[in-house]
Amino acid sequence: KQNWLPPNRQFNKDVFIDIYELDKAILRTSDNDMKDKMETLKSQLKNSSPYGYYSELKPKVDEILKQGFDK
Repeated sequence: KQNWLPPNRQFNKDVFIDIYELDKAILRTSDNDMKDKMETLKSQLKNSSPYGYYSELKPKVDEILKQGFDK
C-alpha cells in the first residue's frame, strides 16, 4: 500500500527528483547544447507551478532523460 502525499508536497517532491536527475545527467554528458537545455529546464522547474509542471515541464524532463547521453 502506497501512501499519497498532500498535493503540494507531492509536487515539491516530484520537482526535487527531476532536478536531481537532471543534475546527474548534466554530469554524464559532454554535449554542451544538451547541458544548456537541461540547465534551462532546471531553471523553469524551480519557478514552476503544479499545473505548468505536470502539463508542460514533466513531459520535457522525461523526454530529455530518455534520450541518453554522449551519442
